[in-house]
Amino acid sequence: MGTSKTKLTSGAGKRAGGKATSNGDKAPKNGKKNGKNKKNRALKALAITACVIAGIALAVFIIHEMNVKPPEITPPPTVSKAPPKVSGEPNASGRPDEDSEAPNTHVAGRKDDVYTVLLTGSNSGLTDVLMIATFDTVNKTINVMNIPRDTYVGIAKRSVKKINGAYNTGGMEMLLEEVESLIGFMPDNYVHIDMKGFEKFVESIGGVDYNVPFRMWHPDAESQYTIDLQAGQQRLNGKQALMFVRFRNDKTGGDYGRIERCQEFLTSVAKQTLKFKHITKIGEFAEIFAKYVDMDLTIGELTWFAEQAMGVDMDNNLHFHTMPGGVEPILNGVSYIFGNEAETLEIINESINPLTRDLTADDLKIISYKEARGSSGGTTTKPTPTPTPKPSPAPSKEPNDDETIVSSEPIVSKEPTAPAQDTSTPGGEVSTEPSTLAEPTGTPPPDDGE
Repeated sequence: MGTSKTKLTSGAGKRAGGKATSNGDKAPKNGKKNGKNKKNRALKALAITACVIAGIALAVFIIHEMNVKPPEITPPPTVSKAPPKVSGEPNASGRPDEDSEAPNTHVAGRKDDVYTVLLTGSNSGLTDVLMIATFDTVNKTINVMNIPRDTYVGIAKRSVKKINGAYNTGGMEMLLEEVESLIGFMPDNYVHIDMKGFEKFVESIGGVDYNVPFRMWHPDAESQYTIDLQAGQQRLNGKQALMFVRFRNDKTGGDYGRIERCQEFLTSVAKQTLKFKHITKIGEFAEIFAKYVDMDLTIGELTWFAEQAMGVDMDNNLHFHTMPGGVEPILNGVSYIFGNEAETLEIINESINPLTRDLTADDLKIISYKEARGSSGGTTTKPTPTPTPKPSPAPSKEPNDDETIVSSEPIVSKEPTAPAQDTSTPGGEVSTEPSTLAEPTGTPPPDDGE
């Protein structure tokens, strides 16, 4: 009986999983084999995953090398005294003819690995931000020269010859030609951003930490143009950043004061944009650029610039300059800034000149106030106060700072007269944007803490 039970128990034990029975039988080694099989499968899966990752990395590297590359460099502009051009040489704009080979990164007469870009920002069609950036990718330096928006342009084919009206009248082609006349060379590329795009870009990097130097207040009938910023260290969102770069006031230096503040602010924007954590936002940046930016750079070329800029010491190797000039008496009813040729040449040759030779006065077409007066036949004296008839007319509307029209004729109607506009060009002469130059009116809201 005992033996029979032992066999039965042994059989049941084997059926239950092959464990050792009471008679001393040993279980098979299936458990160790299963463990080895699982380990082998895990190693195979790991190897496959590694291969996939390596393949993706290789593909990304190949795509990067194919697309992320420096832009082609523009040959030096022709000098006016040079002999007639033959086929294949640069045309008057400084760019090659269609039948010539496209220039590469090494061009005769140009400093190697030095690139120039025209950076502009517009609001309501007027380019109120105009900057020429020269990037030396070898020495890792960036020099930027601002051109004041009210600068007089002698070659302008408009009655009002402020440079900020070029883009609205003739697009980027006209603006590039007028910029070339002031700096002596054609920028290699351009990037034009709508101010709404600037607002969106600042939002995408989470705002900008900045110390607003003083209380900024400018009321406007349309709330979209009201400027209201408190002084002090703070994080500015996109809308507030746009308020900051738009604000200008006579007591704070007018347009020159605005340019200086913008230069400091853009340095902070550049530092915070180039942080490593924002690499993951390249897709978001590209979407903003596609919607709000007009440029002749590819996304790959723009990415190449960004990679090169990562190596720039923004505290010591990013330098801003402003085209020297001065405000002269009103000419033909318009207030201009006239560039100082000698001082401008000095800044250009020391900072933004991409050529291997120094530029001279023959390369520039900067018009002085005296020359402008002679060519236009305009008056040179400051306007006299307009006589006031009786009864006194209703207060006139505050003039736009872009198109201030001054009349010496007596007022014969109580109805305000619209400013004169050049009908020979498709708009672009009169700004619809409220002025931020005039002294703010109204009582500002109290400062924080009051």
